[in-house]
Amino acid sequence: MRKLVIVLLTLALPQLLLADENKVDWDKEFITAKGMCAIRSKKPYHRIVAREKARIRAERDALGTVKSLKIDANTTMVETLKTSDYKETIIRKISGVLKGAAIKEEKVIGDVYHITMAVPLSEVRKALLLPRYPHKPISIRNPYVIPSRNFAAPASKGKVSVQVTDSIGETPSVVVEEEPTVITEEGDKTEAPPADAPWKGLIVDARGLSAEEAFWPRLLDEKGEVVYGNYDATSDFLQDKGPVKYVTSLSAAHSCGRVDSPAYKAKAKKTAGQYSADLVLSQKTADEIRELENNCKFLRNFKVVIVID
Repeated sequence: MRKLVIVLLTLALPQLLLADENKVDWDKEFITAKGMCAIRSKKPYHRIVAREKARIRAERDALGTVKSLKIDANTTMVETLKTSDYKETIIRKISGVLKGAAIKEEKVIGDVYHITMAVPLSEVRKALLLPRYPHKPISIRNPYVIPSRNFAAPASKGKVSVQVTDSIGETPSVVVEEEPTVITEEGDKTEAPPADAPWKGLIVDARGLSAEEAFWPRLLDEKGEVVYGNYDATSDFLQDKGPVKYVTSLSAAHSCGRVDSPAYKAKAKKTAGQYSADLVLSQKTADEIRELENNCKFLRNFKVVIVID
């Protein structure tokens, strides 16, 4: 009996150790999972069996990682699978995604077969959404337009003049002197845009807040009202890329390809929601973004990057 227990622990322990290595890379949009199985002998058949078992274990571990993902600030994948009217469809689609996941690496070390697979987050996202919208055409709602004002991008560092014009293009009657939002770090060499250049993206710095990644995060103002987050989930872009891009530095935010230059930078004040995936902006910053969106349209084009730890 003791020998049997030792053998079982020997076979199971390596897989348990690998569980901590499975991870979600929100930057590259992949879940990485690993599986392994001991090869019983040098016979080709046993090698084939070990490979298949390692692949199945990698799929199982990937499924465990998928279940831990956060849908939004208040919902996890596990909770969705428990309550969704489309539970069976979602499970079936996710199972298909895992079975079709690409094998990044496979190797034999000693008498153990190792497999590493990569699961695209975009496919998991589609599995969540498509049961609700299987045939609906793409349409993107636009909840951001404010009809009466147009703000130009700042022309220089320090205090800047922002001209406010009415909707019929009359001569500007108000000049507002204000400080532009500036975030700096070593290596961030973003220059001030020319006066006639619109903002081409939004970068939200959430470092130091223990913010969590989610499929559908929101940006809120201090009153709890949504600045960004009323997405139309039938958009192909949203299903493929998601509403935001997560990175871990400002330099990565500028180079990731999600936003162009110049990008408006804002500092999040705190997180919100049970799972800390929503971000709260100061009321002043939130109002500025709403005003700028009327002219620059970076929110409705999903040009949003969130910088986290």
